Amino acid sequence: MKWSESYTVNIHDLDQNGNMRPSAVLRCMQSAAYNQLEASPLCREYLKSRYLAFILSKINIDFLKPLHKDDSVTVQSWPHGERGFSFFRSYRILRGDELCASACSVWALTDMQTRR
Repeated sequence: MKWSESYTVNIHDLDQNGNMRPSAVLRCMQSAAYNQLEASPLCREYLKSRYLAFILSKINIDFLKPLHKDDSVTVQSWPHGERGFSFFRSYRILRGDELCASACSVWALTDMQTRR
């Protein structure tokens, strides 16, 4: 299931050239992923009570079109499979129907007590 959120690029997201900074793009993507997790049975409190955490292992991001102040975008995030204790997640940012950024990440589910 894809999680979608609306976001408006603000002045604090921009670099010196007026483009949305890569860190701001990643923050939007991760916020969407976090909000989807919180709406699921695997919410942060559930994981915390079992001393589990998702740790980012890898991420690949493509910046396709620059985003600017006051751009209204849709940020999407969704899980797309797992292998063992590795969980895969995809993201994209759309300005209307135009794909501006996309990413794929791999997360490890880690036991914080045993560090395994």
